[in-house]
Amino acid sequence: MLADERRARFNELASEFGNTAELSRVLGRGDTYLARYLRHRVPYDLEEPDRRKLARFFGVDEETLRPRPPEPYRLRHRRGAGSSAR
Repeated sequence: MLADERRARFNELASEFGNTAELSRVLGRGDTYLARYLRHRVPYDLEEPDRRKLARFFGVDEETLRPRPPEPYRLRHRRGAGSSAR
């Protein structure tokens, strides 16, 4: 699940609950913590303990809120058309 998909799913769950400020308090965070996460992408990913608490709170699998590992970056080495082996 991509970061935007994860945020969209979390936004659905939070909307059902009704109030991101109260959810932030469930985590022991300031009232704007989850609103900033959803609107401004700060933090980019939720911390593991926060994600775990929210998954339990919503009754969903923790994987629903977990970030997907990035695809490995593959370097492609190209030789120029006119280069020769030395």
